[in-house]
Amino acid sequence: MAIIISLAKLLAARKTPISTVRELVAFGMHVAVPVVLIVAQPDFGTALVYLAIFCVLVLVSGTNYKLILGALAVVVLVAIPGWYLLNSIGSFRLTRILMWLHPEDYPDDARQVINAQIAIGSGGMWGKGIVSVGSFASLGYISDDHTDFIFAIVCESFGFVGGFALVLAYVLLLLRLARLAVKVEDPLGSYIISGVLAMYLFHIVENICMVLGLLPVTGIPLPFMSYGGSNMLTNMMGLGLVMITGNIDLSVGFQAGSAGVVSVIVFNAVYNGSNAILALVIALPAGAALMGDALAWIVYVLRARTSNERKNH
Repeated sequence: MAIIISLAKLLAARKTPISTVRELVAFGMHVAVPVVLIVAQPDFGTALVYLAIFCVLVLVSGTNYKLILGALAVVVLVAIPGWYLLNSIGSFRLTRILMWLHPEDYPDDARQVINAQIAIGSGGMWGKGIVSVGSFASLGYISDDHTDFIFAIVCESFGFVGGFALVLAYVLLLLRLARLAVKVEDPLGSYIISGVLAMYLFHIVENICMVLGLLPVTGIPLPFMSYGGSNMLTNMMGLGLVMITGNIDLSVGFQAGSAGVVSVIVFNAVYNGSNAILALVIALPAGAALMGDALAWIVYVLRARTSNERKNH
């Protein structure tokens, strides 16, 4: 969320779109530093999310298309020696790419993807049901089936109809966000919504496509579906930011923050069956409210400062 707000603030403060290489490089440095640190962890999937947000915001800001084409050409030129470098050092990222291109040559490493595709196909039109005996979900044949590969379990349990319904829900969400980004008159709000849209879009496309074998496997969760407190909290905060940018009302921040944190706690409590975690539901709504209010105040202050800066220029 911080990278979305900061990039949106920088773009909203500009009176003209990015038109020179120097301006593009200066703007890109705000993303380059966290991306380098994330790759060093290593967490290549999250770094790709940051790059996706950066690219979408640059595109919607009206940046000169010649700069965009030039940047793509540089990426291609860097990717070629990068491929040979990965091949020479035997990186596991190269193995993932080769496994994606030729899964039959890597039966052990590609077992997760192969079993996921078998599970999707075995679901048929209507699925086997949630507690079907002998399913891939019940036998544990798919590792990380509750996180990165949850889409395979959805399709196995609810079939093509369930998988299609989930994808349709995501499409409606993305279309709604795109409509709000165009409708909002405030540049800061429009860029924030576009950043949240980019985050959701990359997560959805990468996760579903990697399960289907259309893209290499990365540790990208499926929004609002994959298990994980930080993932769910980030998604809820994204929706809270979208709500706040459309209506500066602290009660909206209260509701968004409360819904996000309480939903995470309840979900984890139900999944783990922990009474201790479930008991915290009573104590944390106040903290969730403060989180929502903080987000509201941050956007409010940034809007006011951006408006003043534009007037002074």
